[in-house]
Amino acid sequence: MNIFLKQPAVHFLLIAGLIFWGSRLLPSEQPTLIISKATYEGIVSLEQARKGSTLTRQETDQALQTYIDNELLLTDALASGVHRDTTLAQMIIRKHKAFLTATLPMPEDDELKEFFEQNREQFRAPTRYSLNYRWQKNQTATLLKTSQTADNNQSSQTGHLVDVTQEQLSAYFGTVLTQHITQSTPGSWHGPFVDDPQPPLWVQITTTLNGADPDFNEQRDYVLDAWRKDQATRHLESYLHQLKQQTRIEVES
Repeated sequence: MNIFLKQPAVHFLLIAGLIFWGSRLLPSEQPTLIISKATYEGIVSLEQARKGSTLTRQETDQALQTYIDNELLLTDALASGVHRDTTLAQMIIRKHKAFLTATLPMPEDDELKEFFEQNREQFRAPTRYSLNYRWQKNQTATLLKTSQTADNNQSSQTGHLVDVTQEQLSAYFGTVLTQHITQSTPGSWHGPFVDDPQPPLWVQITTTLNGADPDFNEQRDYVLDAWRKDQATRHLESYLHQLKQQTRIEVES
Protein backbone atom coordinates (compact mmCIF):
# COMPACT_ATOMS: atom_id res chain seq x y z
CA MET A 1 0.00 0.00 0.00
CA ASN A 2 2.81 2.41 0.92
CA ILE A 3 4.58 1.64 -2.33
CA PHE A 4 1.37 2.38 -4.24
CA LEU A 5 0.95 5.78 -2.57
CA LYS A 6 4.52 6.75 -3.44
CA GLN A 7 3.89 6.48 -7.20
CA PRO A 8 4.00 9.93 -8.98
CA ALA A 9 0.95 9.06 -11.08
CA VAL A 10 -1.07 8.45 -7.93
CA HIS A 11 -0.02 11.82 -6.53
CA PHE A 12 -1.14 13.47 -9.73
CA LEU A 13 -4.55 11.78 -9.69
CA LEU A 14 -5.14 12.66 -6.05
CA ILE A 15 -4.29 16.33 -6.58
CA ALA A 16 -6.45 16.51 -9.73
CA GLY A 17 -9.35 14.93 -7.86
CA LEU A 18 -9.06 17.37 -4.96
CA ILE A 19 -9.06 20.31 -7.38
CA PHE A 20 -12.05 18.95 -9.30
CA TRP A 21 -14.24 18.23 -6.27
CA GLY A 22 -13.10 21.39 -4.53
CA SER A 23 -14.23 23.48 -7.47
CA ARG A 24 -17.59 21.70 -7.36
CA LEU A 25 -18.11 22.18 -3.65
CA LEU A 26 -16.89 25.78 -3.38
CA PRO A 27 -19.42 28.36 -4.52
CA SER A 28 -18.49 29.99 -7.82
CA GLU A 29 -18.20 33.77 -8.04
CA GLN A 30 -21.61 35.13 -9.05
CA PRO A 31 -21.75 38.00 -11.56
CA THR A 32 -23.07 41.20 -10.01
CA LEU A 33 -25.25 43.82 -11.66
CA ILE A 34 -24.95 47.07 -9.70
CA ILE A 35 -27.59 49.73 -10.29
CA SER A 36 -26.38 52.98 -8.78
CA LYS A 37 -28.69 55.62 -7.38
CA ALA A 38 -27.91 57.87 -10.35
CA THR A 39 -28.75 55.05 -12.78
CA TYR A 40 -32.01 54.31 -10.96
CA GLU A 41 -33.02 57.97 -11.03
CA GLY A 42 -32.14 58.10 -14.73
CA ILE A 43 -34.34 55.07 -15.47
CA VAL A 44 -37.28 56.70 -13.70
CA SER A 45 -36.67 60.08 -15.33
CA LEU A 46 -36.53 58.63 -18.85
CA GLU A 47 -39.68 56.58 -18.32
CA GLN A 48 -41.54 59.61 -16.93
CA ALA A 49 -40.46 61.66 -19.93
CA ARG A 50 -41.67 58.91 -22.25
CA LYS A 51 -45.06 58.64 -20.55
CA GLY A 52 -45.45 62.34 -19.85
CA SER A 53 -46.59 61.82 -16.28
CA THR A 54 -45.41 60.80 -12.80
CA LEU A 55 -44.96 57.04 -12.47
CA THR A 56 -46.92 54.87 -10.08
CA ARG A 57 -45.01 52.44 -7.89
CA GLN A 58 -45.97 49.60 -10.21
CA GLU A 59 -44.77 51.51 -13.28
CA THR A 60 -41.49 52.37 -11.52
CA ASP A 61 -40.91 48.70 -10.66
CA GLN A 62 -41.72 47.70 -14.23
CA ALA A 63 -39.29 50.27 -15.67
CA LEU A 64 -36.56 48.99 -13.34
CA GLN A 65 -37.30 45.36 -14.22
CA THR A 66 -37.16 46.16 -17.95
CA TYR A 67 -33.77 47.81 -17.45
CA ILE A 68 -32.49 44.76 -15.50
CA ASP A 69 -33.78 42.36 -18.18
CA ASN A 70 -32.09 44.34 -20.95
CA GLU A 71 -28.79 44.56 -19.07
CA LEU A 72 -28.76 40.83 -18.39
CA LEU A 73 -29.61 39.99 -22.00
CA LEU A 74 -26.93 42.39 -23.25
CA THR A 75 -24.30 40.89 -20.96
CA ASP A 76 -25.29 37.37 -21.99
CA ALA A 77 -25.26 38.32 -25.69
CA LEU A 78 -21.78 39.83 -25.43
CA ALA A 79 -20.51 36.78 -23.56
CA SER A 80 -21.89 34.52 -26.30
CA GLY A 81 -20.01 36.49 -28.97
CA VAL A 82 -23.03 37.92 -30.77
CA HIS A 83 -21.21 41.26 -31.03
CA ARG A 84 -18.82 39.62 -33.48
CA ASP A 85 -21.45 40.06 -36.16
CA THR A 86 -19.99 42.86 -38.31
CA THR A 87 -23.17 44.92 -38.66
CA LEU A 88 -24.07 44.65 -34.99
CA ALA A 89 -20.48 45.37 -33.93
CA GLN A 90 -20.41 48.59 -35.95
CA MET A 91 -23.72 49.67 -34.41
CA ILE A 92 -22.39 49.02 -30.90
CA ILE A 93 -19.18 50.93 -31.67
CA ARG A 94 -21.14 53.93 -33.01
CA LYS A 95 -23.35 53.95 -29.92
CA HIS A 96 -20.35 53.71 -27.61
CA LYS A 97 -18.58 56.56 -29.40
CA ALA A 98 -21.69 58.71 -29.03
CA PHE A 99 -21.86 57.84 -25.34
CA LEU A 100 -18.18 58.69 -24.76
CA THR A 101 -18.52 62.12 -26.38
CA ALA A 102 -22.02 63.06 -25.17
CA THR A 103 -20.83 64.94 -22.09
CA LEU A 104 -18.12 67.13 -23.62
CA PRO A 105 -18.22 70.60 -21.99
CA MET A 106 -19.39 73.67 -23.87
CA PRO A 107 -16.54 75.95 -24.99
CA GLU A 108 -16.03 79.52 -23.83
CA ASP A 109 -16.46 82.18 -26.52
CA ASP A 110 -12.72 82.88 -26.59
CA GLU A 111 -11.97 79.21 -27.25
CA LEU A 112 -14.62 79.07 -29.98
CA LYS A 113 -13.29 82.23 -31.65
CA GLU A 114 -9.76 80.84 -31.58
CA PHE A 115 -11.01 77.64 -33.27
CA PHE A 116 -12.83 79.78 -35.85
CA GLU A 117 -9.66 81.75 -36.69
CA GLN A 118 -7.59 78.58 -36.99
CA ASN A 119 -10.13 77.09 -39.42
CA ARG A 120 -11.45 80.24 -41.10
CA GLU A 121 -11.39 78.84 -44.64
CA GLN A 122 -13.59 75.95 -43.52
CA PHE A 123 -16.43 78.41 -42.87
CA ARG A 124 -16.06 80.48 -46.02
CA ALA A 125 -19.10 80.37 -48.30
CA PRO A 126 -18.39 78.12 -51.33
CA THR A 127 -17.47 79.58 -54.72
CA ARG A 128 -20.46 79.72 -57.06
CA TYR A 129 -20.44 79.29 -60.84
CA SER A 130 -22.71 80.18 -63.73
CA LEU A 131 -22.02 78.39 -67.01
CA ASN A 132 -23.23 77.22 -70.39
CA TYR A 133 -22.70 73.61 -71.43
CA ARG A 134 -23.10 71.56 -74.59
CA TRP A 135 -23.30 67.82 -75.09
CA GLN A 136 -21.93 67.21 -78.63
CA LYS A 137 -24.23 64.53 -80.05
CA ASN A 138 -22.62 64.24 -83.49
CA GLN A 139 -19.14 62.87 -82.77
CA THR A 140 -18.06 63.41 -86.41
CA ALA A 141 -18.66 67.15 -86.14
CA THR A 142 -15.66 69.46 -86.04
CA LEU A 143 -14.43 69.72 -82.45
CA LEU A 144 -14.46 73.18 -80.98
CA LYS A 145 -11.20 74.65 -79.76
CA THR A 146 -10.52 76.84 -76.73
CA SER A 147 -11.60 80.50 -77.26
CA GLN A 148 -13.92 79.55 -80.14
CA THR A 149 -17.68 80.09 -79.91
CA ALA A 150 -19.91 77.01 -79.99
CA ASP A 151 -22.36 77.02 -82.89
CA ASN A 152 -25.95 76.27 -82.00
CA ASN A 153 -27.02 73.35 -84.19
CA GLN A 154 -29.18 70.27 -83.91
CA SER A 155 -26.17 67.99 -83.46
CA SER A 156 -25.81 69.13 -79.86
CA GLN A 157 -27.82 69.66 -76.70
CA THR A 158 -27.23 72.87 -74.75
CA GLY A 159 -28.08 74.02 -71.25
CA HIS A 160 -27.33 76.60 -68.56
CA LEU A 161 -26.55 76.42 -64.85
CA VAL A 162 -26.75 79.55 -62.72
CA ASP A 163 -25.12 80.27 -59.34
CA VAL A 164 -24.22 76.66 -58.46
CA THR A 165 -21.56 75.36 -56.07
CA GLN A 166 -18.82 72.83 -56.84
CA GLU A 167 -20.78 70.23 -54.87
CA GLN A 168 -23.83 70.84 -57.09
CA LEU A 169 -21.68 70.63 -60.22
CA SER A 170 -20.32 67.28 -59.03
CA ALA A 171 -23.86 65.98 -58.59
CA TYR A 172 -24.62 67.01 -62.20
CA PHE A 173 -21.38 66.26 -64.08
CA GLY A 174 -19.48 63.96 -61.71
CA THR A 175 -16.33 64.62 -59.69
CA VAL A 176 -13.73 64.22 -62.47
CA LEU A 177 -15.44 66.51 -64.99
CA THR A 178 -16.19 69.08 -62.29
CA GLN A 179 -12.48 69.37 -61.47
CA HIS A 180 -11.75 70.16 -65.12
CA ILE A 181 -14.66 72.61 -65.34
CA THR A 182 -13.75 74.63 -62.24
CA GLN A 183 -10.13 74.93 -63.42
CA SER A 184 -11.08 76.26 -66.87
CA THR A 185 -10.76 79.93 -67.83
CA PRO A 186 -14.05 81.90 -67.63
CA GLY A 187 -15.41 83.28 -70.90
CA SER A 188 -13.97 80.59 -73.17
CA TRP A 189 -15.39 77.27 -74.31
CA HIS A 190 -13.45 74.25 -73.07
CA GLY A 191 -13.66 70.60 -74.04
CA PRO A 192 -13.70 67.74 -74.61
CA PHE A 193 -12.02 66.84 -71.33
CA VAL A 194 -9.86 63.92 -70.24
CA ASP A 195 -12.07 60.96 -69.30
CA ASP A 196 -14.90 62.77 -71.09
CA PRO A 197 -18.19 60.89 -71.32
CA GLN A 198 -19.94 60.08 -74.57
CA PRO A 199 -21.21 62.29 -76.06
CA PRO A 200 -18.36 64.76 -75.33
CA LEU A 201 -18.99 67.78 -73.10
CA TRP A 202 -18.11 71.42 -73.77
CA VAL A 203 -18.38 74.07 -71.06
CA GLN A 204 -18.17 77.86 -70.90
CA ILE A 205 -18.03 79.48 -67.45
CA THR A 206 -19.73 82.87 -67.66
CA THR A 207 -19.22 84.09 -64.06
CA THR A 208 -17.37 82.97 -60.93
CA LEU A 209 -18.34 84.36 -57.53
CA ASN A 210 -15.89 83.70 -54.72
CA GLY A 211 -17.31 83.01 -51.27
CA ALA A 212 -17.51 85.94 -48.87
CA ASP A 213 -15.10 86.17 -45.92
CA PRO A 214 -16.81 84.34 -43.02
CA ASP A 215 -18.19 86.28 -40.05
CA PHE A 216 -17.96 84.60 -36.63
CA ASN A 217 -21.32 85.87 -35.34
CA GLU A 218 -23.14 84.73 -38.48
CA GLN A 219 -21.39 81.36 -38.53
CA ARG A 220 -21.42 80.71 -34.77
CA ASP A 221 -23.77 77.68 -34.90
CA TYR A 222 -21.69 76.08 -37.67
CA VAL A 223 -18.47 76.85 -35.77
CA LEU A 224 -19.86 75.26 -32.61
CA ASP A 225 -20.90 72.13 -34.51
CA ALA A 226 -17.45 71.85 -36.12
CA TRP A 227 -15.77 72.41 -32.73
CA ARG A 228 -17.83 69.60 -31.18
CA LYS A 229 -16.86 67.20 -33.96
CA ASP A 230 -13.20 68.19 -33.61
CA GLN A 231 -13.27 67.74 -29.82
CA ALA A 232 -15.09 64.41 -30.13
CA THR A 233 -12.38 63.15 -32.50
CA ARG A 234 -9.62 64.29 -30.14
CA HIS A 235 -11.37 62.77 -27.11
CA LEU A 236 -11.83 59.41 -28.84
CA GLU A 237 -8.21 59.37 -29.98
CA SER A 238 -7.05 60.01 -26.41
CA TYR A 239 -9.43 57.40 -24.98
CA LEU A 240 -8.28 54.78 -27.51
CA HIS A 241 -4.66 55.59 -26.71
CA GLN A 242 -5.34 54.83 -23.03
CA LEU A 243 -7.09 51.55 -23.92
CA LYS A 244 -4.14 50.49 -26.06
CA GLN A 245 -1.73 51.30 -23.23
CA GLN A 246 -3.78 49.02 -20.94
CA THR A 247 -4.12 46.19 -23.46
CA ARG A 248 -1.59 43.69 -24.69
CA ILE A 249 -2.08 43.44 -28.45
CA GLU A 250 -0.59 40.61 -30.48
CA VAL A 251 -0.90 40.29 -34.25
CA GLU A 252 -0.11 36.83 -35.56
CA SER A 253 1.57 36.65 -38.95
